[in-house]
Amino acid sequence: MSLRLPHIKRFVGLCLSACLLWSPPAQAARLIDVPSQDPAFHSVHQAIERYKILEAYPDQTFRGKTPFTRYQLAQASFMALQYLKQIGKLQIETPLSTFGYYRILLQENGGDLPARHWAISAIQELFAHGLISAPNNRFGGAAKVTRYELAAQLFGFLKWLQIDNMTADLSSRPVIPRDLPSEHWAHDAVTTLLNAGILSLDANGYFKGNSPANHYDLAQGLVEALQWIEKSELKAPLLPKDPVLPQVEFKIRRDGKWAK
Repeated sequence: MSLRLPHIKRFVGLCLSACLLWSPPAQAARLIDVPSQDPAFHSVHQAIERYKILEAYPDQTFRGKTPFTRYQLAQASFMALQYLKQIGKLQIETPLSTFGYYRILLQENGGDLPARHWAISAIQELFAHGLISAPNNRFGGAAKVTRYELAAQLFGFLKWLQIDNMTADLSSRPVIPRDLPSEHWAHDAVTTLLNAGILSLDANGYFKGNSPANHYDLAQGLVEALQWIEKSELKAPLLPKDPVLPQVEFKIRRDGKWAK
């Protein structure tokens, strides 16, 4: 039996549709700039495929050596929270009124967060739990994050979740950076995360905390932190203790703006 041209076109169209439906997601495809022999390969692919806390660029690059901003750190941290909720490791609920309060705080009265910003949900939730700061309502989202700041963020996140005993099972002596003074403000965060294997030093034993952290650092830090949480023997889901934050009453002015 011969097939007419319209039938052939329909058949080809169905085949193409099936191929598209069965094609792997773009994020799961091999990254062209993170080969399998790269030391960062495991962390990067875990961050993208398993935890879904980071994304590849549309051209299938990760650009791991590029710095990231406070906006990107907030979004990645927020996605880590979402993952912990999804697997039942975390029970937390933020009232909608709290979201509204912090949106006002960050967008009105001197706040610098643009309206309808793509990271607004992440920033609101993290700010409500005391996981990020905004001195004088200024978040400074476009600023690059240093390695010290990344360490402080990860350490604060784990402390908020009340994860204790953060020491790796190492037979060697503790890891101590050659360039970190004992009185430095980030000393406890850096040394704890280094000895837990969440962050690492360079080949010469330096932490270089004032240098911008890059996407490789972010992937490694968040993936290792999530794995610490996953392997923690918890009898019940984590119930983090939120800080007591100041409450300010706002009123709506006639022009639609908010005023204290």
